Amino acid sequence: TFRTELEAKEAHAEQALDELAEAIGLGSPPRRIEGYDISNIQGTAPVGSMVVAIDGQPAKQEYRRFRIRFHPESPNDFAMMHEVITRRLRNFLDGDPKFTPLPDLIMIDGGKGQLSAALQARDELGLSVPMVGLAKKQELIYVPTLAPDAPAIEPYAGKYRFLSVVQRYDSTPVELPLYSPGLLVLRRLRDEAHRFALSFHRKIRDKRMVGSALEEVPGVGPRRKRLLLRTFGSLEAIRRATAEELAAVHTMTAGLANKILDYLNDGVQQP
Repeated sequence: TFRTELEAKEAHAEQALDELAEAIGLGSPPRRIEGYDISNIQGTAPVGSMVVAIDGQPAKQEYRRFRIRFHPESPNDFAMMHEVITRRLRNFLDGDPKFTPLPDLIMIDGGKGQLSAALQARDELGLSVPMVGLAKKQELIYVPTLAPDAPAIEPYAGKYRFLSVVQRYDSTPVELPLYSPGLLVLRRLRDEAHRFALSFHRKIRDKRMVGSALEEVPGVGPRRKRLLLRTFGSLEAIRRATAEELAAVHTMTAGLANKILDYLNDGVQQP
């Protein structure tokens, strides 16, 4: 029956959260978990995502997006993660109902560097929300512990200027079986954070495409943009072209053709 299925689903979620709490050293199961990811291609149109799971299930009405204000000369995911976590937690402190309540656990998509940046943002605001990182390579959960020789937190020179990740923490990798219920909760949340960030990034970038997207690729100026659009007719046609077809356009090179396709296809060549 439906009731039986619902009870089984709730029991499975409870088991997963109990397992996760025990693995990472929480005193109680994390009912509300927030996952964070950053999306940018070659440093352009950077965005951050916040996705939420309550009792192991997606709570899409709680999802939030961030247009990142920090624009370094080269992409700096640590700085961007610091900004997103700072803004999320500051909104809570300011009483914004869209960012209430605080989660029982924050999961950062990434390893030690991204986690350290998020921890620093949290500490600067004087909060104590538990955090972990989830590294893609081996699906390891990084659990922070305060380093015995931790230096004092260095101040920032400006609201969002990132100076360095202060290693106040050691990160202990925790390995759960790949398909264990507890790890699956975090893996699904991580994948959802990535999907949500990427969809927002594409939306912003596509709005800018008509006028300037091609010119954002290093080496493509107004003249080459005109030649490409005259040859192929539209950005969509350029996106679907092969590198050889792009390279055949006057003044183009094979290397530049590949850069353009990387940019238009989010770093993945289309078949």
